[in-house]
Amino acid sequence: MSTDIPTAVDATAARSAQRVLTRTPTDGEVLALVSGGHDSLSAMAVVRRSSRVDLSGIVHVNTGIGIPQTRTFVKERAKTLGLDYYEVGVPCGEPGQVHEYRRPHEEYPALIRKYGLPGPGAHKYMYWNLKEKPLRRFLNERSEPITLVSGVRRGESDRRMEHVDEEGISEYLGYTTVSPLVDFTGLDVRRYRNALDLPMNPVKERLEMSGECLCGAFATRGELRMVQLFYPAVYRRILCLEAMVGAHTATDDGPKKTYGEWGHDRLKDREQAARQDDQQMLLCDACESSCRGDDNQNCE
Repeated sequence: MSTDIPTAVDATAARSAQRVLTRTPTDGEVLALVSGGHDSLSAMAVVRRSSRVDLSGIVHVNTGIGIPQTRTFVKERAKTLGLDYYEVGVPCGEPGQVHEYRRPHEEYPALIRKYGLPGPGAHKYMYWNLKEKPLRRFLNERSEPITLVSGVRRGESDRRMEHVDEEGISEYLGYTTVSPLVDFTGLDVRRYRNALDLPMNPVKERLEMSGECLCGAFATRGELRMVQLFYPAVYRRILCLEAMVGAHTATDDGPKKTYGEWGHDRLKDREQAARQDDQQMLLCDACESSCRGDDNQNCE
């Protein structure tokens, strides 16, 4: 069994990846969760290049508040590699929607209209509605056993490793989840990608985040300026959403004015516990570097 990992990658990390692949179930479907960040794309590549595991396809969650170029990049990678591509959570009414994996009241505009734009403590609720619920519905309707592939790494964050065992195996939404990069460092990921000349998501290269979710829970206003520079259409949409929230703050049942700005970084007292919930981070690799108190700034 070979993973075809370049020798530039640390030998311990390479052996760890082989152990993960040895423990990866081979029955049913093996689906890679790909956000568009370097880690998830590299983890997908490790599994695809394995002679033992047959990668079935790529799953990308469309949060409805992401940068379209990331979705395009992931979809094109799937096509180039001959893999099935599943885009989960296409907003209701948007062209291309096949299944309503996210309900209308769970859409980003509906959430912020009622509760305001999210701060750090509200990330949990954004995660549930924008990512976890539609993904769960998609997976639950599959007829075969499923194994998921994640880009979680041990050196990336203790919080995201909380539910991953020493061999890079965990369970997410009731499904076995394998993390072949479990012992890769950020440098190992870079060396792996460079050695194989793997295409990089231009959004990640420009913004230092995959861009599949711009809910703003862990964001700063400085990040919005970067979005304005490279993706002005997305920036204008966020301004429109701010204006919409601002209009609803004037109603009796609307959000407070303090929650009318994207990337406000305000935290309600009752949200403090939610901010520390490590289980919400598996699909939010870009958010981890923004968690206050986390010194690691190279999460994807």
